[in-house]
Amino acid sequence: MSLPVVQPSAPSVGAYTPPLRLTGTVVSQFFRFRCDRQLRYDLVPERDRGGDVPRTNLDPSAGPVVGSRPGMGLLTQAGRRWERKKLRELERRFGPDAILGRGYDELGNPNRLPYEDVVDALRQPGGWKFLVQPELRVPDAARFAERYGFDAARIDLAPAQPDLIRIRRTRSGRISLGVIDIKWSREGSLPHFAQVAFYTLLLEEICRQEEIDVRVDARSGWIWSRGSRGPKRFELAAYRHHVREFLRTDLPRVSGCAPADCAWHLTAQSSGCRYFHHCRAEAEAADDLARIPGLTPLAKQVLRGRKIRSVKELATAGTFRKDVYTGCHALEANEPALKQRAQALRFGKVFDVEGRTQLMGAGEGTRILLSAEGDPVTGLCFALGVRVETNGGRAKDAADVFLARAGTPAGEREMLRGFLERVGDVVGQVERVAAE
Repeated sequence: MSLPVVQPSAPSVGAYTPPLRLTGTVVSQFFRFRCDRQLRYDLVPERDRGGDVPRTNLDPSAGPVVGSRPGMGLLTQAGRRWERKKLRELERRFGPDAILGRGYDELGNPNRLPYEDVVDALRQPGGWKFLVQPELRVPDAARFAERYGFDAARIDLAPAQPDLIRIRRTRSGRISLGVIDIKWSREGSLPHFAQVAFYTLLLEEICRQEEIDVRVDARSGWIWSRGSRGPKRFELAAYRHHVREFLRTDLPRVSGCAPADCAWHLTAQSSGCRYFHHCRAEAEAADDLARIPGLTPLAKQVLRGRKIRSVKELATAGTFRKDVYTGCHALEANEPALKQRAQALRFGKVFDVEGRTQLMGAGEGTRILLSAEGDPVTGLCFALGVRVETNGGRAKDAADVFLARAGTPAGEREMLRGFLERVGDVVGQVERVAAE
């Protein structure tokens, strides 16, 4: 299945002209919502917004609300109190001489550590173990933009400010830098991980341009959340990869589009977006496909490629066009429900969706049980098991155990190869029985 390619169009009359503004928060919010429109709107600074990008508006009588949902101010305050508490704990544990900061403001929030002080500390860290609220300002933003393939003339790279930079010395004596972000949430999430990954890319670029001989930890990041007693480590490499792809692919594509041409949709997750009411009002006014519950962004994109842009067009085309729901699993799997929902929205009536029980094939009576055992010291998997149960677990059931006898990565790979071959054979047998 090929998806329609959306070509960036020239900015519409009155559209905001460059530079747009890229921040760590913009990056994290894109990974939270995965919405082109949300990214394009957030790239425009509030002071420069015009008719094509909605300004913050928290008064429902003045139009659709644009801004954080009610109660977010209280959560923000709680988050700042949490951050202050964690920084005080850090000072008590390591002592004030190990932590470089610029004190606190009248509300008790930590002040920004100026960029010049950050660079000096990285060149000669001395006894510093942590930098508090360090300013990360890339000296030559054009070089950073060129490295990742976006246009520095269109996109202004704003200074970033992680909560902490951890400084430690490796066994070889080299300085290693890690990024820690303090979050009020119970656990770290994808937007948090992506934001830390973005900070590490900036920190690497600063060290490269300033010729500071240190190593930025590209394998590990840390989130200090309410669910952990201290900073909790997470594997960073995969998130750095996706942030780099964002900078090279998504950012140039979206920034090259006029705001009105950016793809958008409404999902259950959209209720947390600051533009939710704005987009919901537009969907209602234009009878957009986003009104249909359960329609995915991919399904909407496919339908728009087929010249179906409204609920009315979908309800009408679904009755006489055979290609409306074909070639896309998100449409094919939900065709009956989507048809009924489109009809219900079009006519403002309740349509009962047919209820039915799926007939179970012969293979449904087979259970495949998999197990794995890992070595907590080496982190390797040393045993895998597969058991096949048929007819309620009778005597003819088969069980196989695979062992990595060498206790090495090569032995683990060899064990996994045999295990996957066995699982493939079992699944093939079940499929053949089901097809009979």
